[in-house]
Amino acid sequence: MIIGDDELHSVQPALLQSNKKGLPTFFAFPVRQLYRQHFPANIEPGLEQPDIDSQTREGEWEDSVEWVRDIFTRNQADLTKLEQQIVMERFALVTRGKGRTLVEISRTVDLSTERVRQLLNRALQKMHKVMNRDALVA
Repeated sequence: MIIGDDELHSVQPALLQSNKKGLPTFFAFPVRQLYRQHFPANIEPGLEQPDIDSQTREGEWEDSVEWVRDIFTRNQADLTKLEQQIVMERFALVTRGKGRTLVEISRTVDLSTERVRQLLNRALQKMHKVMNRDALVA
């Protein structure tokens, strides 16, 4: 877009000074102003969408947590008492607080950390099988 003489005279004298490269700086101001006159950027509320995805994800997360808690409390995965204790302490399913580390759990149940990890993985696999079975039925 070429700036006409009438627009060039309307530019303030301070804007006609040269920048570091020796180019006149008056090109930036009128071009932007003319562009906005020809293409106004009005915000259309109809095109704006709320963050529905995050709300949906939060709801799905809460549903998933309740589903796991239900599987655990009904013992649908046929977990042993030791597996139940390890899962309950690791993920704080009953207290809804912060879960404990494997080291803390291993001290409680008097087993090695590696054995606690193995039992936890086995319990999670059992719960995963129940969840897959229920998902296929639904």
